[in-house]
Amino acid sequence: PNAAARHGPGVVDTPPGPHASVRCSAMGFALPFFPNRSSASWRFGAALRGIWLMDTSGFRNGLSIIMEGEVYQIIEFQHVKPGKGGAFVRSKLKKLATGQTLEKTWRAGEKMDQAILDRVRMTFLYSQDDEYVFMHPETFDQVPISAKAIGSQVKYLKDNTEVEVCFHNDRVLTVELPSSMEFE
Repeated sequence: PNAAARHGPGVVDTPPGPHASVRCSAMGFALPFFPNRSSASWRFGAALRGIWLMDTSGFRNGLSIIMEGEVYQIIEFQHVKPGKGGAFVRSKLKKLATGQTLEKTWRAGEKMDQAILDRVRMTFLYSQDDEYVFMHPETFDQVPISAKAIGSQVKYLKDNTEVEVCFHNDRVLTVELPSSMEFE
């Protein structure tokens, strides 16, 4: 069977060799495949796999990127053009999994992967051992999340609290509680 029958329209099969072609069944044409990340065919296939390439000119506060296999959020950045030498970008990044921050300097135009995050409103139901169970209010799907992923905010959770859960590739990164809550 062809790629469309196996995966659905628009899904690209991984090519078998370095000079193969990528068949895009939805559009009815083949693209040459070159394994270097700057080629148009790699970017096309990467977009279909959920990876988005960007460079430092696309930096914005709050944007999420993938660096060294981890998801970071850009807290602040500054483009610098010195009198001598090439331009560069200073940035302050926050690792979403742990909350730790770091400063990194990038060459102007340096490429990286943008992280596509899903933010979902969920309701806290109950805790069991070291897991906390949240429910999606429309689909009623229940998601267990470890206390480690929630962090120090876990002590403020109470039944039926609406929270925002941030996912990347179906992995929980953060749980954000409301800015104000009432306790008795």
